[in-house]
Formats: sequence, C-alpha cells, structure tokens
Amino acid sequence: MTERPSYILFITDQQRYDNLGCNGHPVLRTPNIDAIADAGVNYERFYVASPVCVPNRASLMTCRMPSSHGVRSLGIPLSHDNVTFVELMRAAGYDTALIGKSHLQNVTDWPDKLDPPVQREGFEAPPDHLSVAVRSDLDNETYQYEREAFYSDETAEVPLPFYGFDDYTAVTRHGFNTGGNHARHVRASAPGAFALRSRENQFPHDYSCPQAIRTKVPEEHYSTSYIADRTCEFLETRRGNPKPFFLMVSFPDPHHPFTPPGRYWDMYQPHDMPVPDAYNAPDWDAPAYVKIAERNRAEDPSLGQKSGYSVAVSAREAQEARALTCGMIAMIDDAVGRIRAAATEAGLNDSAPSRSIPRTMETISASTVCCSRGPSSMTALLMCRSSGLIRRGQAVCGHLIWRRHMILVPPYLNMPGSRRRSACRGSPWRLPAAGRATLRISSTRRSARRKPSGCARVFTALFMTVGACRFIWDRAAMSCLTLKTTRAK
Repeated sequence: MTERPSYILFITDQQRYDNLGCNGHPVLRTPNIDAIADAGVNYERFYVASPVCVPNRASLMTCRMPSSHGVRSLGIPLSHDNVTFVELMRAAGYDTALIGKSHLQNVTDWPDKLDPPVQREGFEAPPDHLSVAVRSDLDNETYQYEREAFYSDETAEVPLPFYGFDDYTAVTRHGFNTGGNHARHVRASAPGAFALRSRENQFPHDYSCPQAIRTKVPEEHYSTSYIADRTCEFLETRRGNPKPFFLMVSFPDPHHPFTPPGRYWDMYQPHDMPVPDAYNAPDWDAPAYVKIAERNRAEDPSLGQKSGYSVAVSAREAQEARALTCGMIAMIDDAVGRIRAAATEAGLNDSAPSRSIPRTMETISASTVCCSRGPSSMTALLMCRSSGLIRRGQAVCGHLIWRRHMILVPPYLNMPGSRRRSACRGSPWRLPAAGRATLRISSTRRSARRKPSGCARVFTALFMTVGACRFIWDRAAMSCLTLKTTRAK
C-alpha cells in the first residue's frame, strides 16, 4: 500500500487571482508562493460556487453547491447535518486541525435586521413553531462558536471535533481587530499591544481610502504572524509522527480593512499601482448602483470607513487600496515561506524522498473582490505542488470541469477501501493505492494517463482562492488526485 499523504491547505480571504507575482502582477512580489507555481502546472481558469464568503466556504467543506448544503448567503451557519470532507478524512484515520479563520458560522453579534411581517386585519399569525417553511435549529448554542460573545468568556472552548477538525485555533473577523483565540493570546501575552487595537490609536497617514488604517499593532502580534507561529508549532509536533494529517491554515487577510502592520504598510506605493480600467474607459456607462454609490459618497465622504460598506472610491483611493492589499499579501507570502521552512525542518518535505514520513500537500485559497460583489468574484485562484506527474512550471489554459457541473473544487478524500460513494459532488481526490492512482488530463488535443512511480513523495502544495484560477502542481505526490480539464481554444 502506497503511503498516504498529509495535506496543508492555506486559505486567504478576498485575494484576486492576479494578485501574485507568478500570475502577472506588475509590482507585487510573492517569491514563496511563486516557488509553488514555479514547480508545477498553472491552470488559468477556475470558478467558485458562490461569490459570497460563507456559502463558498461551506461548498469547499461539503463539496456541494449552496442549493444543496443550504448556506445561501451571509448570516446562515453551515448545519451540522452536512458531512464535510474533513470528517471523512478524520474517519479515514487522519489527524485534522484548523488554524485561523473558519467562517462557517456567524461572526458578529448584530441583531436580526429583518422586520417581522405585519399581519393583515382578519388574519392571525401562525404559532412560532409553524412560522417558517422549514424548521431549523441554526440559532441554538452549537452555532455560536464564532461570535464575539462566545469569546468574551475567557474559559469558553469550542467543542471538538469542529466540522471534522480535532483541533481548532480560531481567528475571527479581519484586520488588526481579529478575535477568537488570537485576541485571547494577545490580551494575555501582550496587553500593551492589545490596547493598540483601535482605529483611534493608528499612526497618522495621508490616505483617504475607506478603511485604510495604519495600525500600531506590531507585526509579531498581527493575525498573520499568529497563524504562522501556531502552524510552525503544529508542524514541529508532527516530527517523527507517521500518522497522516490534514491541516487548514486560513488567513483573514487581505480582506478589508486595509491594515498591513509595520513595514508592510508602505512596502508598496499607490502611484506604482495600475489604475483600474473603469476609470480610464471613456465609453463606460456605469450601472445604476455605481452611480448611486458615487452620489452617496459625494454627499457623505465618511461612508465605508467603519463597516463593510460598498462604497464608491476615486482612482487614487483605488490605488491606495491596491497598495495596502499588496502589503497584506506580502506578509502572507512571508508567512507561507516560514511555514514551508518549518515543514522542511520538521522532516516533512520531499527533499529526502526515501524517508518513511507522511507526504504533505500545501494549498492556498482565497476569494476575490473588496467591498462589493461583481463578475470578478466568481473567479478563483488554485495552485498545487505534486511530484513526478506533471512537468515543472507547465502552464495550462483551461476550464476546470467537475462532474455534475460542480464548479468549486475542494480537496476531498475518499475513505480507503470504501465501496460506497459519498454524497459530496465533484470528482474526488482518492487516497492512493499502489499502482492504481492516476492523474487524468483531457483536452481537445490529447488525453494523458500516468501512473505514480511509487517512491516516497513528500510535501505537495496547492494554492487556491475562492473567488479565473491558477491551478499549479509541484513535485510531491499527487497520485491521489483525479482531475479532468478542458483546454481553452
């Protein structure tokens, strides 16, 4: 039996697919993520199940569309009735862990904004237990584990497993003001830094872009650093452990607010950023919602400063947002470099293929768009490292096609030896058996089928966004993967 691989899935939040050096950004440099791309194959088109965060994360976890798993929008937690691929991996004998942002449940304590309907005269309202078309318990205590109120109790712990994760280190919300275990850690270990976590304490700056906040929180206490620290600690605990694992590493950045700390604030300058095409297109007739946003912003320049408001911005403000986003991505890239180095140090890399150690798969995922949802938010970024199956540095321009039109591609593993198909939709990533696992690439020109060599291949890598995609393979073992692609003309 071929040794089973371990997996690391990196996720970023609201990162455009072209916001990487390897994907053609004219200014941003991401050498650590580019190293994953350089070692593999690059798929240029990939489409998500939903442009909205929670529905798409739920699709990633369940391998099903929002119409199937029930998370249609923000404000709806993923029901525990859904089977996640992490649960399947756990049942298959994997250790599972999540470090960072989950966002499978509601993260704010905002009250319900929907007003109850007014009953017409002569009619009576139904009793509470019959007031909805489908009965639900999504408001019970098991769906409150990402809310601020839950973490206000310093002793509260999320019951495990959490959607299949045996370990869960929570980082909720965004920017300098992240919550969960991260807030607890900073509050206990660096109370002075925790006191700096406010808009009022920021360093002075001349940016007018909404939600551009030059935080005084030091780099070492920012969420990206915290997630990298905890991940490196986790990988060290795997030293010499032959049991395979699945680790999800989920960064809240580069989602707004734009708060890159320390040297990352001015690492990139607005004047070096390309101006979005819409500002230079003389024949573009803005749709009504854009015109309304421009009018509202002209009447109140403070719009969008304190919440996730879809707000009109000037060309200069767009450049500011892009520069600060690049700073946050650069910090993530440095974190990815640290984590990859930690995996090597712990003996989890493929530099010594003869070692009897778990193989690891690295992944990164992210959604697009900033403060609004448009066509670009349906595209995504997907990269991966794998050994021996595809040429190094190969680029493929093609649509990723999944069985039954499942267009989000989550990493899902079948249980070894199972004859019963899962309810998850899409082509599965199967746990490898010696001489049986294959990679299938179909196009209008060729159909290739290659068998794995059977050698010990370690540390695969995948970079993926939830939000056209770059799908990149590297040199570690992806013999477990079955893919079907259609090459674009």
